Amino acid sequence: MDGDTLVDIMSDCSPSLIMKLNACTYKIGTVESILKSTYRHLEELLGLTHEECVEFVIEVSKTRCMAPKTALEMSENPSYYSKISLGCPIIDNVLGGGLSSNGIIDISGESSCGKTQIALQAAIHCILPVSKGGCGSSCIYLTTEGDFPITRWKQLVSYFASKHHIRERKINKKLITKVIHDVEDLWITIERDLLQVLKKRKVKLIIIDSIAALFRVEYAFEDTIKRANILASRAQKLREISDEFNLPVITINQVTSNFNELSIGRNKIIPALGLAWSNSINMRIMLRRTNRRITTGTRDSDGEPSPKKMKSIDSPIIRTLSVVFAPHIPSRRCNFYVDMYGVK
Repeated sequence: MDGDTLVDIMSDCSPSLIMKLNACTYKIGTVESILKSTYRHLEELLGLTHEECVEFVIEVSKTRCMAPKTALEMSENPSYYSKISLGCPIIDNVLGGGLSSNGIIDISGESSCGKTQIALQAAIHCILPVSKGGCGSSCIYLTTEGDFPITRWKQLVSYFASKHHIRERKINKKLITKVIHDVEDLWITIERDLLQVLKKRKVKLIIIDSIAALFRVEYAFEDTIKRANILASRAQKLREISDEFNLPVITINQVTSNFNELSIGRNKIIPALGLAWSNSINMRIMLRRTNRRITTGTRDSDGEPSPKKMKSIDSPIIRTLSVVFAPHIPSRRCNFYVDMYGVK
């Protein structure tokens, strides 16, 4: 059985039930498989009475239930109101003060629209000291489409370390990265590795870049139902981690064309992974890349604006950030651009 040991889970059970379960420990699967089984199946598998099965399932279900909290406990805990800034007042305002301190935040968009740039900047501000507008915590960054973008990360770290007069090493040692190779690797990482790190270090942000890459490659169209069930179970575990450790989970998502007849002629794109994933997340942010550029001042060696104007062809491309849905803020949007110093 995963998670808690059998002894821990059965500590409140009757002695007779514990004896029966100890005799068939090898037949007991995972918590997930037990909770999905019918009472009749468990009775036949484990040789229990109906009453014993009910008692067993109740004790097992406690491992998947969060301890209740009073409104007073939540109101007196400042971490429930904390936000992760993206370092841009305009974007932070659109997001209601920054990224929420818990829940699954899905960032969707086409290629090269700035998804990873947003994620990297969120990681930077999670790590920056509280006195510098950050959270002063560690960040876990899981990549599924190759190695972590270390070159771009070093560029951002160099700029923000210089801007806030802190050592680059202080930022780098608080970023924990891992390359995920397939869906099974992701599941093992979530169930085992993440929990080990979270119990040892102060982590306030988890990023998965990207969630869509794994599931779109490994599951064919005819496996839609199977994929939906797996997505729902993975999302449930991520929400449990988010609630238990009071941190947000950012998932980078891809997009797909909408072939609905109502969208013909509208160049319509929708987030990947379908309704199963959309119903599992707490907030969705959509990014788009436009064909327009801005004319802005160049920057000097310190990253500060210079009076000299760029030519339009050399200026950054305008992108849009839209809040599609969220429980705490209305749908709204803003423009932004990406340069060598980050998201502006």
